[in-house]
Amino acid sequence: MPRNEIRVDKAIKKLFEGYGNLLERVKAIESDIVKLKDEIDNLTYRVGEINLRLNDVRSIYEMGKYKYENCANRMEDGRCRAWVQKPSNENIKPTTFWCAVCHVYSPKG
Repeated sequence: MPRNEIRVDKAIKKLFEGYGNLLERVKAIESDIVKLKDEIDNLTYRVGEINLRLNDVRSIYEMGKYKYENCANRMEDGRCRAWVQKPSNENIKPTTFWCAVCHVYSPKG
């Protein structure tokens, strides 16, 4: 075999070895991409769940803020406390009743 043919054979062999190595790396990267996609989907689901809970917390906060701003009586243990007054404006006793401002504190019927 002439010398040039040996060089060409070695070059072709190196080319195919390099192509094989590259193909293995591409397959490894593809499997990593699939794993990352699964993790991203899982994180997206978790973020959605967190956002739902955050919206619940915000609505409870806004409800409490609305109640605090609109309630003429002070809250105590989830109930409004109002003082029954006699004509001399002295406080006789506290009366507990359910608040009409917020539906959460209304009696269950």
